[in-house]
Amino acid sequence: MKRSLINLTVDLIAAVSLGLMVVTGYILRFPLPPATNRSAALWGMSRHEWGTVHAWAGAGLLGVLGLHVILHWDWIFATIRRRFTGTPAAPTARRRAGVIAIVVALVVGGLFAWVAQSSVRERESAPRHSPRGLGPSREPDVGQTATPDGVKNPYPETYPKP
Repeated sequence: MKRSLINLTVDLIAAVSLGLMVVTGYILRFPLPPATNRSAALWGMSRHEWGTVHAWAGAGLLGVLGLHVILHWDWIFATIRRRFTGTPAAPTARRRAGVIAIVVALVVGGLFAWVAQSSVRERESAPRHSPRGLGPSREPDVGQTATPDGVKNPYPETYPKP
């Protein structure tokens, strides 16, 4: 396969992945905002399912952009080398720099994933939102109880227990 056809294919896949991320990002932000997962669906898919599509589109875009950088590595390295040193780069130096860049990216990505995963904590009280994210819900918040007629009691310690 010709190099130009490979580059065109990679660029088209990147463009489609980016477009899919933009579309699903819009869907997740506006038609299906947070707290609508149980109450709303768009074209038969819940917010959670759209989030999965969004995540896979992002993973695909990341992969294809990595492939794009690999395909253009010689040009990237030669341009940087000429810019800073004024001399052309030897092929072994390009390979070494590519391996170092990949190792650094993997280490940084792995550290980020580890820090993010180990930093997750349970919240003491999660904020409650109405379906569409337009204000407080009608359900009692953590620490609150409802009176027999269904009205929220913001002071549960003052309401007599049965």
